[in-house]
Amino acid sequence: MNRVVMAAVVLAGLGGCRQAAPTGSAAPATAESELRDLGELFRYFAQENKRPARNVADLGRVVPELPPAARAVDEGRIVVLWGGGYAPGARGSAVLAYEKDVSTTGGWVLLQDGSVKQMTAAEFQSAPKAK
Repeated sequence: MNRVVMAAVVLAGLGGCRQAAPTGSAAPATAESELRDLGELFRYFAQENKRPARNVADLGRVVPELPPAARAVDEGRIVVLWGGGYAPGARGSAVLAYEKDVSTTGGWVLLQDGSVKQMTAAEFQSAPKAK
């Protein structure tokens, strides 16, 4: 599958992660959905490049129209441990990305295996981090 077709498939799949707003307007992205989208981008990048993404620009090279998750990273709402990489099937998966305030108030995290879960501040502080 060529990159353009695969990028379209990824972007179409990312659109399905959001709930439709009752008024018909686009629903605002939540941290959970942004982290799920980011996980899909990391997965796709790793498959295409055989290495982890090092920054948002890396992701933009394979998916030209980045989803709101990339804006959340640019705006600092989501913190990424760059270079840690996507590791499907990893047991005891390490934190790859997280809401910026998770270390003090708890919140959503993306693990290297692509799963997204909520953690308390204490759980986050003791969780392994991607390197």
